[in-house]
Amino acid sequence: MIKKVLFFWAILFVLVIFFNEHSGKKMITVKGIENFMSEAMGKSGHYLLFYPADQRVSQEMTLIKEVTKTGKDIQQYKIIDNDFRRMNIQQKPTDFNQLFISFYGEPVVDNFYYTYDIENKQFKKSNLDYFDYEVGVDHMQHFGDDVLFQTIVSHKTGEQNTNFDTGEFNISISNATTQESFETEYGHVPKWTPILSFAGKMIYGVSGRINAKDQYENSGIAIIDLTNETVEYESFATDSIDLAPIYASNEHAYIMGSNGNLYVYDKEFHYTSYSPFENLFKQAEYEVNEAEQLALDDKRILYCLPIDEEGDTLGILSLRKEPMFEPLAEISQPGNTYRLLYQDKGNKEIYIIERNDKEENMIVLDRKNLHIKSKFPVENAHLLDFIIKIN
Repeated sequence: MIKKVLFFWAILFVLVIFFNEHSGKKMITVKGIENFMSEAMGKSGHYLLFYPADQRVSQEMTLIKEVTKTGKDIQQYKIIDNDFRRMNIQQKPTDFNQLFISFYGEPVVDNFYYTYDIENKQFKKSNLDYFDYEVGVDHMQHFGDDVLFQTIVSHKTGEQNTNFDTGEFNISISNATTQESFETEYGHVPKWTPILSFAGKMIYGVSGRINAKDQYENSGIAIIDLTNETVEYESFATDSIDLAPIYASNEHAYIMGSNGNLYVYDKEFHYTSYSPFENLFKQAEYEVNEAEQLALDDKRILYCLPIDEEGDTLGILSLRKEPMFEPLAEISQPGNTYRLLYQDKGNKEIYIIERNDKEENMIVLDRKNLHIKSKFPVENAHLLDFIIKIN
């Protein structure tokens, strides 16, 4: 009997110690992502890692982890918000403080997007109420003063208007600032690359296709005139390469080709061709459609160049007089892939997810000198979409 009593008190003691040590890890529930930061009471210098809701992996809620700069898990939050799920983030040099957020991963068509105010640490939902139909937001990768996005269906019909004989369909490119939209033409579907607002027009990359002769062809880029509701196509004297708009300033628009050339427009739409990767070993083809990029300012892009099957080469694409790509040797390692999130000007940090066969890390880069400030392990990096530093 005495042994049983002693055993009971021993178990109770262990449980008390366990719950005391883990009492700070009790998950906190917050209703609505817009209410989150007002309720989060993390420690200054820690980070918040966002794992948004994703029904494909049976995660019904958004999980947020507070971690130290070494990656130690301190506190977890559960966000209940049916509108908030897997995130795509867009940041523009015209307003570094504001991030544009679109969503993916579920077959839904919604007329809204979110923004995130970095300085005030606040999420905000923005409804798109100028359409006659639910058009959906496919992505918000864009550059220029106006807010641009790609829809899931045509704004004219609320459908993709699929031609079942050819498999071709329509969607739209929309300017949320001016509330104007353009329905793309059959055979000229936009690809998942930035939309540029430049010299009074919009530029998007066109997806390639197989023609009647069973040959690959590509119309290159589309240049939309919203005022006259017209479109022109440019392939830079070739119809066999992929072209991806990557950036636009007030003076120039930049288009990357799968041949390794960078085509630069002036405001009169005259272009000059450059070879920014000539200091690297030559590839037969460059993967430009899936290349990660982050505009650091109007003259530098943090650019992630896929190198065949060897992973990514991360470097700076300089947009000065003679555009040139320079790898970042301290960061870029063979076999690694990188996802570029955003830069926090206030904290002078850039956030990058690094992955390889053995490990997954969050890299915190010094925004000024581009050296690594810290690097810590993360779990399930393929489900991690966002990070916030607590001040």
